[in-house]
Amino acid sequence: MAKKLPLVEVTWVDSTSYTRWTTRDGALGMPLIVITTAGYLLDKTRKEVRLVRSMAADDDVGDVFLIPRSCIFKIKKK
Repeated sequence: MAKKLPLVEVTWVDSTSYTRWTTRDGALGMPLIVITTAGYLLDKTRKEVRLVRSMAADDDVGDVFLIPRSCIFKIKKK
């Protein structure tokens, strides 16, 4: 039986790119994008949080997602 992992919601800021012509002032006003990602918490270190989106009965995991800790605002258990 697979070890149960906690379901969490991570709110974090992502790198952002805008690919259009704009003024310099317009470029200075472009915001970073805040993302909310849900998944099962596999591991949390000083450098990163590792989520998985899928778990199999044999303890295999799928869709591993890594988020740098420096980008995270909050982690909320669901």
